[in-house]
Amino acid sequence: TSNINRVEALGAEFSAEADLSVLMPGQMWLQGFGVNYSYLWQDKKSDDGYESYYVLDHLRQKLNINLLHGSGLANISVNWNLAYRERSGYYTESVTGNIIDNKPFWLTDVRLIWQKKHLGIYAEASNLFDVSYADLGELRQPGRWIKAGLRINIKGQ
Repeated sequence: TSNINRVEALGAEFSAEADLSVLMPGQMWLQGFGVNYSYLWQDKKSDDGYESYYVLDHLRQKLNINLLHGSGLANISVNWNLAYRERSGYYTESVTGNIIDNKPFWLTDVRLIWQKKHLGIYAEASNLFDVSYADLGELRQPGRWIKAGLRINIKGQ
C-alpha cells in the first residue's frame, strides 16, 4: 500500500427553492418546493488498484427533493423530503472479507407540523419505508424511526 498524494476532483451543485404560496397566491395546498443536486468526480477510483478508507469513497451524487403542502386541516402542514445518495468505491466486509460495492439508495422522510403563532408541534418519520442501507462502509444505518417535538419561538414581536 502507499499514500495517495494527489486526487483531482471536480464538482457541480444546483439548488432551487420556491415559496409556492407566493408564486401561486389563492391556493392553499402547495406551500413550498425545493431541490438540491450535487455531483463530485474524482480522477482516481478504488477500481484502479488504490486502497482507500475515506478518500476514494466520496459521495458521488446527492439529491434532495423537498415538498411542503397543506393537509386540509387548520394549521397543519406536511413536509416531505426525498433523498438519493450514491457513494463511490467499496468496502471489505469484516466477517467474510468479501469486497462489497457501495450501493446507491433512496430515503423518504415525512414531518407533520401543527403551527399556531409562536408554538409548533411536530411528528416525524425518518426512513419512512424502512430502507436497509449502509452509508459509509459496512455501518448499517437505522431503519424507520419516529420522533416528535415541540418548538416555541420566544422572539419578540
